[in-house]
Amino acid sequence: FSASAIFTYMTGLSVGGILSIPVSIREFPAYSLRVLATVRRALRIAGIRDPKPHVLVYRSAWNVRILVSITPFTEDRIAQARAFCETRSFDLSYYPGMDPDAPHPVFNDLPAVSFEDGQVTSSDDAHDAIADEAAYVLSGLPSPSARAFNLSPITLDRPAFYSLLRLDQLGTILKRLEMLPQAEIAPLVNLAVLAQAAVVALLVLLVPLLGGKRLRLAGGGTLQAVIYFSALGLGFLFFEIYLIERASTYLNDRTAGFALVLTSMLIFSGIGSMMSGRAAAAPRRAMWIAGAVVLVWGGLMWMYLPSAMHWSAGWNHVSRALVVVAVVAPGSLALGLPFPLGLDRSLGGGKNAGFLPWAWGLNGAFSVVSTPLANLISLTEGFSWVLLWALVVYAVAIVTFPRASSR
Repeated sequence: FSASAIFTYMTGLSVGGILSIPVSIREFPAYSLRVLATVRRALRIAGIRDPKPHVLVYRSAWNVRILVSITPFTEDRIAQARAFCETRSFDLSYYPGMDPDAPHPVFNDLPAVSFEDGQVTSSDDAHDAIADEAAYVLSGLPSPSARAFNLSPITLDRPAFYSLLRLDQLGTILKRLEMLPQAEIAPLVNLAVLAQAAVVALLVLLVPLLGGKRLRLAGGGTLQAVIYFSALGLGFLFFEIYLIERASTYLNDRTAGFALVLTSMLIFSGIGSMMSGRAAAAPRRAMWIAGAVVLVWGGLMWMYLPSAMHWSAGWNHVSRALVVVAVVAPGSLALGLPFPLGLDRSLGGGKNAGFLPWAWGLNGAFSVVSTPLANLISLTEGFSWVLLWALVVYAVAIVTFPRASSR
C-alpha cells in the first residue's frame, strides 16, 4: 500500500473507476488512518490538491474499505453508498461533505483506543473512531491518534506497514505491551537486540584497554584507529542493508535481492582488498581515493537510484539482476580497500601485532550493532537515511585513517 503503488493503481482505472483498498482494523483502527494518509499522498502525487472529495470509507466491525476515485464522488454515488451500507449494516465512516459531529447511525461500535491509558474508551452511545479522524488525516492535519501512533504515509523508502509505534514514547509502550499486536513487536525486538549488541561492542572496545600499554600503537593514534575500525564495521553493513532493500524491491524477490547483493559485495570488496597491496607505498592517498569513490557512489545512489529503478522496472529479471551487480560493483571495490589499508598502517610491519585482534573485534562488533540500528532507522526515518548515515560514518573513517606506525 505504498503511495507510489496506489498512484500506479489509480492510473490503471477507467473513467469513473474506483480503487478499493481493504484494511483490517481487528487490532487498531489507526491502521486505516495510516492507509488514508497514504491515499492522500497518492492523490497529491496525481496532482489532486484536495483529496477529500475523492475518498469514501465504509466498514464492518473488523474491516475497512477505502474507496478512491480520480474524479470526485458525486452526490448520486454518495447516496448509493449510503443506501448500500444501511442495507447491509455497514458504517459509512467518511464521505465528501460529511459532518463527523452530526448524529449518524452506527451499526458497529468502534470506540477510540487510548494507548496512554491502556484502555478502550467507551460510552453508552455507539461510536465510530474512524469517522472522528478521517477528515483530519485527508486534510493533512494532525489527528488525535497521531499523538500515540505513527500515521505517516507508507512509501517505498519507508515501506513497513506494521510500524505504528512511536519510539519516542517507549515508556508508554512498555507499560502497555498487552495491547500490542504481534506484528508491532518487531521494533521492540530490534531495540532489545541493539541494546545487547551495544553492550558487547562496548566490552570489545573497553576490555582490551585493561591491558595497559600493550595494545597502544607505537606511533600513537590508538583512539583514532579504534574509531576508524568501528566506523568501517558500521558503515559497510549500512550500505549492504540499504542495497539489499533496494534490490529486493527492484527484483520483486527478497531472497534474490539478498543473495545477489551479498554475493556481489563480498566478491568485489574482496577484489578491492586484494588490490590494497599495490597501494602499500602510498596508503593515505589510496584511502582518500577509495573514500572519495565511496562518497560519490553513495551520493549518486541517494540522488538517482530510486528513479533509475523505476525507469528500468519493466526489464526482464536477468537484465535487472545485471543492473544490481553494476550498481554494487564500483562501490564495493572501494569498500574493500580501507580495512587492509588501515591494518597495514596500524600494525607497523608487526611492531603493533597485538592490535590486530582488537581491530578485527571492533569491526565485527560494530557490524553486529549496525543491523538492528539500520532497521530502526529505516522504520522511523526511511532507508534513504540508512544510506545517509553510511556516508556520514565513512566520512568519519576517512578522517580517522590511522597514523603511520614506525616499522
